[in-house]
Amino acid sequence: MPASSDKPGAPPDILEKPGNKECADCKAFHPTWASWNLGVLICETCSGIHRNLGVHITKVKSVNLDKWKPDQLGPCRSIGNTLSNAYYEHNVPDGAKYLSSVKSSGGDKIDPTE
Repeated sequence: MPASSDKPGAPPDILEKPGNKECADCKAFHPTWASWNLGVLICETCSGIHRNLGVHITKVKSVNLDKWKPDQLGPCRSIGNTLSNAYYEHNVPDGAKYLSSVKSSGGDKIDPTE
């Protein structure tokens, strides 16, 4: 697969990586944003939180709308949500993690979520 494309959006291999079907932070289904320097996919709500942290910590882009450069693909291909959470949440006690009650993340606000 080529390193980058003229078409917007993350390559399918990033979206299909195990663990990337849910937001890395809150487990909302179908994340539509990425923190590409951390190598994770996140939901729309969590992307706002990441943006507020600052670009010195996390760099956010859309998995559907933005064009991806080769250096932005590497972390998402090599890390992904499963490996990232195993590292960052290693010492988080059971039941202490925030879980979203949102069944789906992103899309038009008029779209049904169920």
